[in-house]
Amino acid sequence: MRILSLFITGFMILGVYSQEVVKPAPAPMKMQTDEYFGTTVQDPYRNLENLEDPAVISWMKDEAITPDPSSIPSPAVRNY
Repeated sequence: MRILSLFITGFMILGVYSQEVVKPAPAPMKMQTDEYFGTTVQDPYRNLENLEDPAVISWMKDEAITPDPSSIPSPAVRNY
């Protein structure tokens, strides 16, 4: 019985470490500078507000397809 439990534990550990990590594509950056009340503010992600930009549309579609790693069930955990 002890050998069986060690065997199952080994497979569970291998299952956790063998998961493929999905990394989302980086957001397209385009540095924009504004001045507010004499203070210069740089915003590299201001271009993401333009929803008609093809690069932004493509990035948003890729983000919608890329799964959140926390939402992928681990093979080592059984859902009851």
